[in-house]
Amino acid sequence: MRQVTIVLQGITPLLLDPMSNTTLEQIRTKSPGSDLSKKKPREVAETKFYRDAEGVAGIPLCNITACLVEAGRTVKNPKTNKQISTLGDTQLYGLVTDFGSREIIRFIGCDAASEGGKTPKWIVDERRGVGKNVNPPVAVAIIRPRIDVWALELTISYDETEIPMGSLIALFTRAGTSNGICGARPNKGRMPFGRFTVTSWAEESLPALDATIEITRDGVPLNADESEKKDEAA
Repeated sequence: MRQVTIVLQGITPLLLDPMSNTTLEQIRTKSPGSDLSKKKPREVAETKFYRDAEGVAGIPLCNITACLVEAGRTVKNPKTNKQISTLGDTQLYGLVTDFGSREIIRFIGCDAASEGGKTPKWIVDERRGVGKNVNPPVAVAIIRPRIDVWALELTISYDETEIPMGSLIALFTRAGTSNGICGARPNKGRMPFGRFTVTSWAEESLPALDATIEITRDGVPLNADESEKKDEAA
C-alpha cells in the first residue's frame, strides 16, 4: 500500500455555487425561497462557500471524487486494460482505498480575505444565466464567489499492485484539465472555470494490513486452515 499527499493547484478561477441546507429544506417543504433581490451581490455571494465544522472554507471531497470518476472514463488501468470508469460504474474506490477523513478539503496557500484566515481572497462574479423553471425561459443573474488563486491538498492511499502510480497521476491530471470542479467547469456549462493541475505528489509506503480473520465456532477459536478442514470434513 502507498500513501500519497497531493497538491492540486488551480489554473483557472474557481466559482462556488453550492445548494444550501436552507434551499434544500425549501425544496423539501415546497416553501417559497427568500427574496435575493433585496440583498447586495456580495451579500448573496458570501453565503456560497463550502465550510467545515470549524468554519474554514474548502471544497467537498465528493466534488473531487466525482471529478475523478468522470475522468476515469478516458483513463485506462494497465493492470486490467480497462477504463477506470464507465457510464454507469467505476473502479475508483477499489483502487484508491482511502481518501482521508475530511469531508471538506481546505484551501491552502491562498491569501486570506477575512474571517480570521478562514476564507481565501475572493471577488463577486455576476453573469447572465437562463432560468429554465419557467416557460418561456428567462434571463437571470447568477451571483457566485470567485477565487482566482487557489490550491487544495489531500491525502489518499492506494494499492500499487492494483494500479500503477503513473496511471493515478494521469487520472488526476485528466480530471483537472478536462473536467474541473465546481461551477461553470469544462464538462458542465462549456466554460473553463475550476481547472487544476497536480504540482506535488509525495508518496510513502504503508505497513501491510493484517488480513487475518479471527474465526470462532461454538466459542472455540479456529484459524482459517482449520475452518476449511472442518468444512470439508462436514
